[in-house]
Amino acid sequence: MQLLSDIPSSSGKLGGTVASRGRAGFQLVARVPRTQPRSDRQTANRAIIGALASLWRTLDSASLRDWNQLAASSVLAGSRGLNSNPSGYTLFLSCARNLTTLGLPPITNPPPLLPSLPAVDGFAVSPVYNQPGLPHYITGFAISYLLGPGGTVIAVVRASGAVSPGRSNIRPSEYRVLLTYQPFPPVQEIVITPWFNQFGTLPPNGQIAWALNFVDPASGFASPWVKASMPYQATPTPAPTPGTITLEQNGTPIATLSNITIEIGGAPIAGS
Repeated sequence: MQLLSDIPSSSGKLGGTVASRGRAGFQLVARVPRTQPRSDRQTANRAIIGALASLWRTLDSASLRDWNQLAASSVLAGSRGLNSNPSGYTLFLSCARNLTTLGLPPITNPPPLLPSLPAVDGFAVSPVYNQPGLPHYITGFAISYLLGPGGTVIAVVRASGAVSPGRSNIRPSEYRVLLTYQPFPPVQEIVITPWFNQFGTLPPNGQIAWALNFVDPASGFASPWVKASMPYQATPTPAPTPGTITLEQNGTPIATLSNITIEIGGAPIAGS
């Protein structure tokens, strides 16, 4: 609601009302507080960054100096989340965040030298179908690439949800970590469950964006993302016929459930 008046007044806020002067005269409008909706994923990520920022504030002067010196002497162009001249703080956050992604504790003292990370070549992802011809549905994803020297790193595999086939502007925030591997084999067929757990069912046509990079588990330094697009055309996975499931405890049947279908991430996987 807006109230117009000829009463002279300066602009400002008072309680739940905002006063301003516009072309129509003095205006009073209801103050609407700003909201910032957050998903569970955003909330968890902000909690991690907050905890790492608190850890940074506990570092002694020698550690702070070493992080700042390492940042000043390095150019990490292409590293996710860093500009070409990171500060010691941003370098620390990046390395610590990479380690938490792997389930490892952050380090407080930086490495004396920048680690050498292997290059990734020929990264590609293709759908695995239940049969060659249509109609067919996806049963998994096959990842392939060539790995250079330096096999002590951990590979991090990310993917987006299914998007339209012609879309190319996939934002970094749309990728989610699916899997980590050490070592990561040159060819790996991935079952579809990790993707379903993150994004749910697949539409009949579309593409999935994939990204792969390496993280040094000793320091948290990461290589740039290498990306691949996987277009696909498939019919929805047929739902299993509901069946009977027997529950057991220590090998002894305790209950029988009829007309049951088991789902993971909204995708039916078994009916008997």
